[in-house]
Amino acid sequence: MQQSVVQTAWARDLRRHPSLAQLALWEALRDRRFMGLKFRRRAPLGPLIVDFACLDRGFIVEVCDVSDWARDHWLAERGYLRMVLNDREVVSDLPGCLMYIGARLDGVRLRSNVCKE
Repeated sequence: MQQSVVQTAWARDLRRHPSLAQLALWEALRDRRFMGLKFRRRAPLGPLIVDFACLDRGFIVEVCDVSDWARDHWLAERGYLRMVLNDREVVSDLPGCLMYIGARLDGVRLRSNVCKE
């Protein structure tokens, strides 16, 4: 699915104004620094903009304080696994959060046909 101009601009604006937790996590995930995996930041995915996406694994990481069933459902229907981290935990225990992400990723195989949403 091609992204709209509005959605692309919105994602770009969100990238310019990250929270402290998002900024800290991005520094750990960017440039294949984490497990050699490529993550995209504030990535448009269908009607959603997700915080961090590893499209090769179909793995989404979001930093927020609440879970969103509709978001989980939309992503799961398309084969994505969404993981939600708490802002405060990322800021206070980034190494622990990275260990948790790594443990979740261990069970997620490389996708052969990545959805282009």
